Amino acid sequence: MKTKKLLILVVVAAVLVALATVNSRQRSAATAPSKLGEKVLPDLDLNAISAITYSTHDRTVAVERVDGRWVVPAKYGYPADFERIKAFAMKLRDLKIHYVANISDTQLENLQLLPPAEASAANRGATGTELRLTGGDGQPLAQLLVGRPIEKDTGGVEPFPGAGSYPTSQFVSTDKGAIYVVSDVLRKLDDHVNDWLHGSILGIQMSEIARVERTHEGASVVITKADGASDYALEDLAPTEQMIGWKANGLAGAIAYLSLADVADPALEDAALGFDAPTTWKGYTADGKIITVVIGGEAPQGAGRYIRVSASHEPVPADEADGSEDDASSDATSEVERINARVSGWTYIIEANSAEGLLTPRADMVEDKPLEDKAADDAATTAEAGMGVGE
Repeated sequence: MKTKKLLILVVVAAVLVALATVNSRQRSAATAPSKLGEKVLPDLDLNAISAITYSTHDRTVAVERVDGRWVVPAKYGYPADFERIKAFAMKLRDLKIHYVANISDTQLENLQLLPPAEASAANRGATGTELRLTGGDGQPLAQLLVGRPIEKDTGGVEPFPGAGSYPTSQFVSTDKGAIYVVSDVLRKLDDHVNDWLHGSILGIQMSEIARVERTHEGASVVITKADGASDYALEDLAPTEQMIGWKANGLAGAIAYLSLADVADPALEDAALGFDAPTTWKGYTADGKIITVVIGGEAPQGAGRYIRVSASHEPVPADEADGSEDDASSDATSEVERINARVSGWTYIIEANSAEGLLTPRADMVEDKPLEDKAADDAATTAEAGMGVGE
């Protein structure tokens, strides 16, 4: 009897050990040496990617490659920021396993590893971001569910003094059910769809602009910068006025800081965008480029202001003894073509502060001369008249 009981106890113990081992493998977080340092997506071919889509419980963001160009479908097919896409794709390719997490289903909510499709009013904060990479034939290349980041306490150490903590790694789940902690944080999955737009509208610098003409309802403001001068000046500056140089510089320099906030629906009529009574800004460069910005009305909800952009070229007189100006003219023509290829047909919404520079009033660029300066000018004018200057 004792032998039988002993045998039963041995069998029960063996079963309990086996169950404990299985339970430990399933529910505890452990490091798998065979996976440590391996790539999460080892077979990812960057050149095969034709679409990147990520979804949360309340939004979906996508960029796609169409006819060899990356575009943002939700923004009417406007060009996407290729460098941003390239950097993100390379990060995915290089993403490595920090350790394998054996997680129970009850822990998924705490790690934000519930699929967005399972979101409800009660658990929205527990769902992750579903990332999908698709090939040109529409076939899935890779899929990840990206969950909660893991933060590290800075302890007040540089470069984050007093910041408390910052994310260093992140939970992800593969489409095969594996859950990893990866050695990086996919921060771009927090981005708004507009963050993927190609942000550069022109790429023209203030130093290139020699003359600006701004016109509204027949009234014009013209500023120029003389060779060697540091500031622009009004062409119609009155004798009793003096320039506020930095304000005039702002009118010219605004072209270099056109901050793209959004693109407008191409189907909207001109009147709805304020182009029935526009302001026109024209900048002239030394190599003959003419940059035209047509400024419309304000976008709804303070989003900025509508603008349209175009470029043209008027060849500057060539020096017959030197072919360098011909080369410069050719370069300018090529640049104009590149600009128009990028901006033609689009209506942009630029940040309000960008628009303010383009619309700087004339009155803000000048101030009255001090009385002593006026008196000195009057005396100089009288002296010149007495000496017959100008006759």
